[in-house]
Amino acid sequence: MSGTNAGTAYLVTGGSGFIGGHLIVDLLRDPGTARVVNIDLRPYPGAVDPRLETVIADIRKPLAAGLPAGVGTCFHLAAVCREPGHRREEYFETNHRGTGNVIDLCRRQGIHSIVFTSTIMVYSPGDAPCDESATTRPNTAYGESKLLAERELERWGAEGRHLRIVRPGVVFGPGDYGNFIRLHRALRSNLFCYVGRRTTVKGSVYVRDVVSCLRFMETAAARSAVYNCVFPGRYTIGEIVAAICTAEGWRRWVPVLPYRLMRALAAVGPWLDAAGLRNGLHPRRIDKLYQSTDAVPQALARDGFGFRYDLRAAVREWLCGAAS
Repeated sequence: MSGTNAGTAYLVTGGSGFIGGHLIVDLLRDPGTARVVNIDLRPYPGAVDPRLETVIADIRKPLAAGLPAGVGTCFHLAAVCREPGHRREEYFETNHRGTGNVIDLCRRQGIHSIVFTSTIMVYSPGDAPCDESATTRPNTAYGESKLLAERELERWGAEGRHLRIVRPGVVFGPGDYGNFIRLHRALRSNLFCYVGRRTTVKGSVYVRDVVSCLRFMETAAARSAVYNCVFPGRYTIGEIVAAICTAEGWRRWVPVLPYRLMRALAAVGPWLDAAGLRNGLHPRRIDKLYQSTDAVPQALARDGFGFRYDLRAAVREWLCGAAS
C-alpha cells in the first residue's frame, strides 16, 4: 500500500517481531518512505536497507533514542503478548508502563501521530458479538495491560494529536509462532481435540491484512479512534480446523471432549513444566479453546477498508508458502 506522505520517516516499536517485521517490509516497499527507525530488544531479522535503522532498546525504560527530523507516525507494536507465558506483572511493565515511555519519547521528538496495536482481549470473552462500542471488560493480565495502555494514549491524543487504536484478533501468517502454528502442529500429530464444542468463535486475522489496516490508519478515510481488526466472517474453531486440513490435504477426525474434564487435566500442566517436563498443557489454553472472542470489525467496514483475504485464502497462502 502506498504511503500518503512522500519522504516520511517512521518510528516502529517492536519492528523485529512478527507483525512489526511485516509492517517494516511494507514501509520499505513504499517509495514514499524516507526512513524507518525500529526500536526493539533484538536486531531486525530482515534484509538490510539503508533507510532502516534498528535501535536496540527496552521500552520498559526511558527511551533516549535520537530520531531523525520529520518522523510523521509512530507505529507502536512492542508488547508482551504471548499468553500464557509470562508473569502477571510482565504484561503491565511492558504494555502499560512501556507505552508511557513511548509517549514520552514522542512528546520529546515532536511526533504527533501514533498508531497503536491493542487487542480484542480488552473485551470480555463470550458468545455475544463485540463491535467497537462494546464495553471493555478484560479478564486477563494481557487484556488489562493493553486497556491501560489505551487509556494512556487517549490522554496523549486528547491534547490535539492524532491517535488510532487497532485491536487485532489472533494474528497468523508467515513467521507466526502463536496459536495458529500450535494448532497446526497439533493437527499434524493428531493430538488436537475440541474443548466442549466446535462452534467457539475465534476472532482472527491474516498478518497481511493487519499491515494493510495499520497503513490505512494513516489515511483521511480512517475517521474513527478505535478499530477491531478481525476477519468479517466470524469464523469458528471448527471452520479454522477445516481450513487448515483442507489446505494441507489432511483428513482428520477431531473429537469433542468436555470442558471441565480438559480444564482439570490441564491444571497439572504448569506443575509438570516447573518440574522440567514441557507439555503445553495450561488451563488458560483450554479456556481460549472454549470461550468465544467474537469481535466485529464494524468501524473498518464503515470507513471503507476492504480485507484482501478470507480465512481459507489466508490459510492457503500461509501454508502453501506463497507469502513472502
